[in-house]
Amino acid sequence: MRDLRTWQHIRLVARREVTTRGGSKSFLISTALTVAGVVAMVVVPAVFFSDSPTEWELGVVGPVPEGFEETLQLAVAAQDAEVTVVHLPDDADAEAATADDELDAVLVGGEELVADEEPPDGLVASVGLAVSQTRLMEQLAAAGLDPEQAAAAVDITPVEVRTSEDGGDDDTSGAMAFIGVVVLFIAINSYGAWVLTGVLEEKSSRVVELIVAAMPARALLAGKVLGIGLLGIGQLLLVGAAGVTAALLVDVADVPSAVLPSLGWLVLWFVLGFSFYAVGYATAGSLVSRQEDAQSASSPLVYVVLAAYFVTLGVIAPNPESTASRILSQLPPVAPMAMPARITQGEAAPWEVALSIVLMLLAIWGMVRLAGRIYESSLLRSGARIKLLAAIRDSREARRTAHQAG
Repeated sequence: MRDLRTWQHIRLVARREVTTRGGSKSFLISTALTVAGVVAMVVVPAVFFSDSPTEWELGVVGPVPEGFEETLQLAVAAQDAEVTVVHLPDDADAEAATADDELDAVLVGGEELVADEEPPDGLVASVGLAVSQTRLMEQLAAAGLDPEQAAAAVDITPVEVRTSEDGGDDDTSGAMAFIGVVVLFIAINSYGAWVLTGVLEEKSSRVVELIVAAMPARALLAGKVLGIGLLGIGQLLLVGAAGVTAALLVDVADVPSAVLPSLGWLVLWFVLGFSFYAVGYATAGSLVSRQEDAQSASSPLVYVVLAAYFVTLGVIAPNPESTASRILSQLPPVAPMAMPARITQGEAAPWEVALSIVLMLLAIWGMVRLAGRIYESSLLRSGARIKLLAAIRDSREARRTAHQAG
């Protein structure tokens, strides 16, 4: 019955956090602004700063080999360009069109390319390829090959070129790892600060005294972390869905198939990382009674999160397969950002992921036990900031006294 009542209290506090904080104007406005900002970051560059496809206009005077225009279109398309072919009656019209910059160049008699200024190199190469290929087909046909055989004889598949700078999937996974680390860092810090602020507001307004009189302090701690965590996950998913939808609508890029699994891992590690750090933020909030002291109380946690962030970006993400990365990604303070970076790049073995999750759960359990005692003994104390060591000592004394009385 005691455990049942505890879970009821946790659920009650979590529901209050979701409905109260989630329905507040500040939360709704911040969510709307974040979604709008992400959508704008995707849409604005695509609409106003994207490179439009190259367009050329080619005039043609006199006869050209059969199949020239079709072959020209294929050659131009290979350069991510478009060409419009305009047939002109005579050379005089060709000279007038090039002089007035109406056309980029004019092909005369299928042999000479005329332009008022130096024509684009891509257009020159495409025209030359189309002329030579169609003339070769004519010669092969004249030698006795039927049209299909002639076409097969000149159908040369171009060699695929890939330089060492082209990362392919490595670039995609590296970018996804970087984005994931940044998102997790911002999310854990932001929502952890919500927990700290919520505890401090209740404590400074003395509302917490009424709440603790009706339920255990640990239930209040767990419910607050759970409620704010649910809000954080919902906001992250909403922002992520808005960004992906905007990218698909404006056709910025194809969404890689690895995105959805990566999003799943990000959500999982956000839950684990937030649970680990949010308990600490709640404890920091219970140690102070004034908003002015909140920053100093939470600074140790902020430094730990910053250290984990820089270690992940500087050591683990660039070399996810190294021994140092394997070891560091198992440490609970670093794992929430390090392990998803390695998973996204395909460098984390299943046993490493499983071990890291187990260690993370054990660390969360230990944090809840330690932070719960500190939270319980410090929550009702007001005045100057309580030192962490003093709070731990007081929690031990309170536990010893309760054990002796029991």
